[in-house]
Amino acid sequence: MKSKIPWIILALAALVFLVAHVTWLPGLPERLATHFDAAGKANGWMTRSQHGPFMLLFGLGVPALFLILCWSLRYFSPSMVNLPIVWLLLRFKRTTAPPMSL
Repeated sequence: MKSKIPWIILALAALVFLVAHVTWLPGLPERLATHFDAAGKANGWMTRSQHGPFMLLFGLGVPALFLILCWSLRYFSPSMVNLPIVWLLLRFKRTTAPPMSL
């Protein structure tokens, strides 16, 4: 039986992110610096109303994309996954595959 602990931890992390996002968003200034030049001077800006959806997309969407990619690795042909040949041997596959498949 697979452990549900990683999924519980991920769900809690997403919940903490959502609570922090909703809590801190109203306290941000109306205009936020989003990009800086080499000297550290702000040269890109975003409004608070633009920042909210942007952070939700990247705070939840990018980790979800990586989870989907990691989950889908188990369905790829071994020739499509760039792992050292030693890891694909039966002796190492038992120890390598479970951590890769949440």
